[in-house]
Amino acid sequence: MLTTIGPKEITMPRPTFPLLVLVAVVLLLPGGSLVQAAPADRPITCSGPIVPHAQVAVRTGTGGQLVDRAADVGDAVKQGQVLARLDATEARNAVEQLRIALNRSQIGLDRAKCEAEMTARALDLARKRLEAAMRMGEAKLRDAAAKAARVKQLWEKAVATQEDAEAAQAAVAQAEGELAMMRLQQDELKNQDLAVEAKRLDVKRAQTEVEMDKHALDAASERLARIQITAPIDGVVTACEAQAGQSVPAGAAIFTIADSSRLYVLVNVAEADIALLQPGEAATFTTPACAGRTFGGSVARIAPASIQLDTRVAFEVRIAVNDNDRAALRLGMTANVRITPKRPAGER
Repeated sequence: MLTTIGPKEITMPRPTFPLLVLVAVVLLLPGGSLVQAAPADRPITCSGPIVPHAQVAVRTGTGGQLVDRAADVGDAVKQGQVLARLDATEARNAVEQLRIALNRSQIGLDRAKCEAEMTARALDLARKRLEAAMRMGEAKLRDAAAKAARVKQLWEKAVATQEDAEAAQAAVAQAEGELAMMRLQQDELKNQDLAVEAKRLDVKRAQTEVEMDKHALDAASERLARIQITAPIDGVVTACEAQAGQSVPAGAAIFTIADSSRLYVLVNVAEADIALLQPGEAATFTTPACAGRTFGGSVARIAPASIQLDTRVAFEVRIAVNDNDRAALRLGMTANVRITPKRPAGER
C-alpha cells in the first residue's frame, strides 16, 4: 500500500498479524431493555426488568362507594385478606326487601296448595256421594219398573185398579227423573275438574314466584358478600386504582397483585444469538440497586415467535431467578444479564 506525503512515496509494511474486527449491534428496546448481538466467542449480554410469575387484577363484584381501603402499593398480602370494603347500605336493604318478598310468595304458595287440596277433596267427596246416590236411584228405578209391570198385569186381570196402575207408572217416571238429575250433576262435577286443574296451575305459578324470589335473594346476598374485596392470591400489591370515598362500578379493577413467589428477568435477545440458547441455560445478572453482588438464574422460556424492533428482530427470553436470590430483589428492578451458551466444541 502506498501513501503519498509531499513529493516522496513511503512504502508501509503489511501487518503480519490478522486484523480482528469486532462488530456489536446494540439496540435500545421499549422499557429500557437492551439487546446485544454477541460475537461467537463472547457471552450474550442483555438487560431487562425483574417481573413476577403472574399478576392478577382484583375487581369489584358489585358497584358502590369505597368506604375503606386496607392495602396500598407495596404491601404484601395473603390470599383471603381483606383489601377494601364498599358501602353495604344499599345491598343490605335489597337483601331485606327480597327476603320479605320471598316470605310473601311462600305464604302465597302455601295458600295455593291448601286451596287446591281442599278443592280436589271436595270434588272427590261430591263425586263419591253422587255415585252412591246414582246407585240408589238406579235400584229405585228398577224396583219401580218391576212394580209397575206387576201392577199392570194385575190391572189387566182386573185385580188392580186403574189408580194403582197409574201410581206405579208415576213412581217409575219419578225414579227416572231423579236419575236424570243425578246424571246432570255428574256432568257438572266433570266441569269442576277444570276448577281443580286451575287450582293446580295456581300452585305452579306460586312455586315459580318462590323460585324467582329465591334466586333474586341469593343474587342479592352474593352482592352483599362482594362488598368485601379480598386478595385472590398471596403476593404484593403493585397498583391501587381507587381511593376511599370514591364510587366504583361493578367489575372495576381497583388492585393489582403480583405473585412474587417466583421472579423472572424479562429480556430480548437478538435474532443472531437466539439459536445459541436452550431452556435451562445458566445465567447471571447484576442490578444497580445491589452493586457488587451477582445473582443466578436460568433460561426458563424462549418465545416461539419474534418481535420487530425498528429494523431488527429479537426474541423474548424469560430468565428464572434462583430461589435463594429472590429475597434481595424487588419487582421492576433492572437486571443486566450475562449468558454464556454451551456451544459445541467445533464452534468455539
